[in-house]
Amino acid sequence: MSSRVTVRTGGPREEESRGAVVAIRSFGKLLDIVPADAWLQIAFPVSVEAVREAFVPAFPEIAAVPVRFAVDGTLVGDDSIVTAATEIALFPPFSGG
Repeated sequence: MSSRVTVRTGGPREEESRGAVVAIRSFGKLLDIVPADAWLQIAFPVSVEAVREAFVPAFPEIAAVPVRFAVDGTLVGDDSIVTAATEIALFPPFSGG
């Protein structure tokens, strides 16, 4: 896990908020895995891959789901570098028309 990204729950507390505090939004079946009060503590810049890896220790069941990430409303790939963000969204696979 990258020490540049930490996944936490329970809302940020001042003593934990070294680095940027970034909100997490999850959708679909990920709502059952990632609690609504989860947030990220990030030292920018960081890769989306590092963000993905940070979720596994906190929520091991997420490793079985092919998650797509969006940073401030824009879908990004694992090789993208995030230099600033206020929200990171997690999307499960979608199907249908």
